[in-house]
Amino acid sequence: QPASSLPPELRDRPDKRSVAKDATTAAAQPSELQACLDLENPVDAVEAANDWLTRAKGAERATAGECLGVALSRLERWDEAAHAFSNAHAAATAAPWRARLGAMAGEAALNAGDAQAALAALDKAKADAGGDVVMQGGLALYRARALVALRRDDDAAGALADARRLAPDSAQAWLLSA
Repeated sequence: QPASSLPPELRDRPDKRSVAKDATTAAAQPSELQACLDLENPVDAVEAANDWLTRAKGAERATAGECLGVALSRLERWDEAAHAFSNAHAAATAAPWRARLGAMAGEAALNAGDAQAALAALDKAKADAGGDVVMQGGLALYRARALVALRRDDDAAGALADARRLAPDSAQAWLLSA
């Protein structure tokens, strides 16, 4: 096996399509998600995702919403992307999938400049992440960014301490701490 530049905890994690497949069982076909994500024109992807959402039921709405959020992010329509990811989070059934969608909602809200909404989404994702140390470390970094934006510096310092503890090899955690 060729050497990978990714750390083992990221390289050996299932990709988002397999997480989505596991979480939705028979609901959404990973090929439909991949086809939506692979659309080169993000406007076409938004249209495809919205069409998909109109016919999706149950947890499949989470997969369609994920595609919508990604497409809106590509267009830098951050408020709408945050809303799409939040709706997808609400429809997802498996905790790891919910955690990832919550993190995506939080990141989009941060990009939109809504630190309060970002923190709320990230707190939900943190609860969903459970003992997933890699996810918890990443969430701690996003939470620190949101807390700084809210001028809650002591809380941000605590979140960065959590990030360094959970992901001691994360250069970003150490850089943001400086």
